[in-house]
Amino acid sequence: LRRAAHVAIDTATGRQWWAEDGHRGVAVTGDRSAVVPVGPVVWKLDVDAVRRRAFVADFYFGGRLHAIDADTFAEVASVRVAPVLTDVAADSARGRVYVARPFGSAISALDADTLAEVAVMPAPFGVRELDVEPEAGRIVAGSFFAARAVVFDADGSTVREIRTGGPVRGVRWMGAHAIALADSACGVIRLDVGPCSRPQQRALGLRLGGVSFSVA
Repeated sequence: LRRAAHVAIDTATGRQWWAEDGHRGVAVTGDRSAVVPVGPVVWKLDVDAVRRRAFVADFYFGGRLHAIDADTFAEVASVRVAPVLTDVAADSARGRVYVARPFGSAISALDADTLAEVAVMPAPFGVRELDVEPEAGRIVAGSFFAARAVVFDADGSTVREIRTGGPVRGVRWMGAHAIALADSACGVIRLDVGPCSRPQQRALGLRLGGVSFSVA
């Protein structure tokens, strides 16, 4: 791949899905068993292993969310969400797909089967990174412009706002009560966001080397 913007794992098959940003809107499975033309410019994607769908978001020049059959690699649906989309996160347990709308300062919640919009959550301007905690369905959203992150409950209510040292370049849940956050100013840090504690951050000893990161 010339420029892999994002990687998602199909937990049912172990197949890797890559969004190849430099290839004009083409999603490629990691084993190259299929090349799926979507676009015009792919940025992020996620896989719902239960519904057997990969959800691929256009970055710009379209602002559409594409649903791809995870077994046949055929596109089964698409919908325009906003002019610019910067991330997508699937919640298999609750049948939702969340899409980041940076210039609308919002997150759209879509029905995973129909792609109909069912809710809109206010988010920091420039929201760019999303992740869903699978047990409770809480969502964490990080902003590249506003230098903060927000945690939402599954019903869309705001649980906590977190100020960061710089633009947020990645977020991942680490269990039910902690988040790994890639802060452009501080590197990768751990944030404890349990229901009875104030956010505590602890450096994980990692520095940013690109737009994506992973924490085991």
